[in-house]
Amino acid sequence: MDRNVTQKAATSSLRTRAEEALKDHGSSSAVVATEPDEMVHELHVHQAELEIQNDELRRAQLELSALHREYADLYEFAPCGYLTLNPRGIITRANLTAVRLLGADRLRLLSSGLSFYVAPGFEAALGSALKKAGQSSVRQSLELPFKSATTNPTWLQADIEAHRDDNRGILQWRVVLTDISDRRKAQAAALEAERGKAQAALLEAEKSKVRQWRGTFDAIGDAVWVIGNDREIHTMNAACAELFGKSLDELAGLTCCEAMHGEKGPIPDCPWMKMCETKEPQRLQVAIADRSVEVSVHPLLDEGGRLTGAVHIAIDITNQKRDEAARAALEEQLAVSQKLEAVGLLAGGVAHDFNNMLAAILGNAELALGEPGLNDSLRKKLLAIEQAGERSHKLVGQLLAFSRRQMLQPKTIELNAVVSELCEMLARLLGEDIEIRQVLAPDLSSITVDKAQLEQAIINLAVNARDAMPGGGTLTITTANVDIDEDLDQPQSSLPGGPYVELSISDTGQGMDEQTLAHAFEPFFTTKAIGKGTGLGLSTTYGFVKQSGGELKAHSAKGQGTTFTVFLPVPVSVAPRVSLPNPPSPRLAGTETILLVEDEPFVRNVTRDILKEAGYTVLVASNGVEALSVAEAFSGDIHLALTDAVMPRMNGRALADKLSTARPATKVLFMSGYNDSTIVQRGVLHAGVQFIGKPFRGSELRQKVRDVLDEQRQEVSDPHACGFSKEQVESSERRSHRSNTDPKR
Repeated sequence: MDRNVTQKAATSSLRTRAEEALKDHGSSSAVVATEPDEMVHELHVHQAELEIQNDELRRAQLELSALHREYADLYEFAPCGYLTLNPRGIITRANLTAVRLLGADRLRLLSSGLSFYVAPGFEAALGSALKKAGQSSVRQSLELPFKSATTNPTWLQADIEAHRDDNRGILQWRVVLTDISDRRKAQAAALEAERGKAQAALLEAEKSKVRQWRGTFDAIGDAVWVIGNDREIHTMNAACAELFGKSLDELAGLTCCEAMHGEKGPIPDCPWMKMCETKEPQRLQVAIADRSVEVSVHPLLDEGGRLTGAVHIAIDITNQKRDEAARAALEEQLAVSQKLEAVGLLAGGVAHDFNNMLAAILGNAELALGEPGLNDSLRKKLLAIEQAGERSHKLVGQLLAFSRRQMLQPKTIELNAVVSELCEMLARLLGEDIEIRQVLAPDLSSITVDKAQLEQAIINLAVNARDAMPGGGTLTITTANVDIDEDLDQPQSSLPGGPYVELSISDTGQGMDEQTLAHAFEPFFTTKAIGKGTGLGLSTTYGFVKQSGGELKAHSAKGQGTTFTVFLPVPVSVAPRVSLPNPPSPRLAGTETILLVEDEPFVRNVTRDILKEAGYTVLVASNGVEALSVAEAFSGDIHLALTDAVMPRMNGRALADKLSTARPATKVLFMSGYNDSTIVQRGVLHAGVQFIGKPFRGSELRQKVRDVLDEQRQEVSDPHACGFSKEQVESSERRSHRSNTDPKR
């Protein structure tokens, strides 16, 4: 039909063209004869072209129909549901997948709103998404539960887009529905699994807390138990079972009275009964077995303030009661020691003044005895005075020894010889039931210490070992050379590096636990019975060793004996001191000039007389300032300054420092009635000075003066030449610094 219409149109067109051609060319017969044929031919050509086009059009129509059917199948059976909603939200188009997902009839679906199929409570979410899609032209995605024939709703993901006309009015919404039920189920299963894991972890954490709480509860050293209103024990720790001498199973269900006293009913003054009345903690001391126990009872109240039970805490105070008498004795001992300390402080001051007086007494007595033509009666009286002075001098020495303020006298000794000499005496001191063994190094180095103090230290350690072996045992004394390296981590690492001599004293006694060992060197600490020890032996030994530049270590374990190890430094070898020979004189006289500086008139006068009698020229000054003036005014050489160490206005050391600048050739000899620590605190003592202590005899003074004058001026090679160790000086200077910086002083 379409082809015939096309042919007719083509024929009509040709005819029209023929008529127009005749008009243009006239009535020529030739033209009239030829043009119709050409038109017919052209008509046939166009007809053929039209047939070809018609065939192509038919093929395109067939292909379009096939594509339309294919699109329809894809739309209908797509894995996602497709919906088209009009501006009122009514479904106008839906594919079969959407019909299946929504579980509705197609005809009914196409006349319903999408919100009708959403599960109750989610309509507003859908409406909000439609509104946002319409306002922003941005796809909105949300997950919604839709109504289902089963009890569980079907979860669908809705992707919503708005399509508008040219005037931006909403023509329709297009909604894509995707079934996410399996994903939601998987998420729910995973969430449930995580919840299960969390619950299992929480349960394990709670169990761990319970175990931790139980471990902490049982680790408490005091007995703790909890009772209810029935007074039965509900919970208790291990210390509670130990206190009552029963197992935890045996205690479970017993009342506190049955556990503590073996009685079912409350005892008189029962703290539980008092606590029930007052609802306040109660405390009571009771005896359980052979122990003294202090029990405190604390109420347990609920939120309403009602009593639900109580916590009992029992503290063993057996040792506390046992130590009360010992504590009282210790306090008394402390009071005595404080008195002794006060006496010692007093002794230092008294000794100075007393020594000054004794110097004047003994010096004048000696001068008087040397006078020619002295009758026997007067000589006897002067000798009595001299003897009384000597006895007084010894009394002062005993007073200083009593207060432990005597000077140390370090000398170079052989430790092996000291140990060997002492062992014979120790055998008698320790008793026959203790065997003494000596393991002495044959090549032991010499040391420089106070021999008497070292012997006393060895005796203190040996006696301490004897007391630790009441049933007898073995005491082993060992000596050895050791070299301590500062870079090595050794027990002796606190000592400066260098060579040391090691002295070890070991016993096979009871030993000490860690707590006792930690207090071993503390003054007045003792494990002995009251009246059996003062607790000073180890502390004084420790102080002597430290003062000598060494270290004292202790190693012990309960039941394994004790070893005390002493490390004493080996002095550095030095060149021998070179001295000029003393001039042969029976009275050690001299002609040199001596500057005598002494603030005490009695001592100054007698010292002047002794020196003048020996032939010296003596310049006298009562203090350091005056001595500098005298030295400045004197034009000749001053060979020696004999000065008191402690004086007002300027002490002896300050004077010596100034003289060394003004008169470098002048030698200095110090004298004092103070003990060594006091001199250091006054700023005088240092290693290498020459010193003579008061009181002194005339012969002693002349000898010391002669020795100092005859000594070559050189650096002093022996740091202990004055009788004081370097450690003594440093220790005393530290005490002096603390004393000078203490705001209380």
